[in-house]
Amino acid sequence: RKDRNYLKQLYESQEKERTRISKDLHDNMGAYTTSLLAQIDTIESTSTNHIALHNLRHDAENIMATLRETIWILKSGAISIFQFKELLQQYAQKQLGTNAGIALRFEDHLKNDLILSPGTSLNLYRIYQEILQNIIKHSKASNVSIQLACEGTQFKWTITDNGTGFDVVSDGSTSGLENMRYRAKEIACVLEILSSEKGTSIHLAGNL
Repeated sequence: RKDRNYLKQLYESQEKERTRISKDLHDNMGAYTTSLLAQIDTIESTSTNHIALHNLRHDAENIMATLRETIWILKSGAISIFQFKELLQQYAQKQLGTNAGIALRFEDHLKNDLILSPGTSLNLYRIYQEILQNIIKHSKASNVSIQLACEGTQFKWTITDNGTGFDVVSDGSTSGLENMRYRAKEIACVLEILSSEKGTSIHLAGNL
């Protein structure tokens, strides 16, 4: 009985903390980003440097989108693998297809409705964002394939591009890749990166 009460209190305290963090993000970061976009609108009416302003607006809108997604995950608490798949697919279609003009193939093989905790889904999502942004910024890829699979508690994804590749050994200590490895370790997943001049393939798998 004491164990049940303790777990209930722990769960309630975690729920309160998630609510507090999501509210803080909305009230503070959200307000600053909205203000930034408003100021860009004002500058655009008088400036001739449209390319710089376009890039600035693009970055600000990405910040706002990421903020909304983070708040949604935190407020939702546990989410299903199907909800998570929709989030991943929408992000890829927008970032790769709409914004970068990269051809996308997205496949999913979901055998059950696995429930992901907020911590797990956030870590997975941040790894996913880092991978896709690296593809856009550095790979010069024209095609990307994303495969997502889940059976029981076994989760796996493979993200492959046909870009120029990179040296996994010499470039493997960059903060972005280190953050990906740290997040994968946090959720007891294995992250494997294979790269050559023909492209890069990133595999992540774990028992969630």
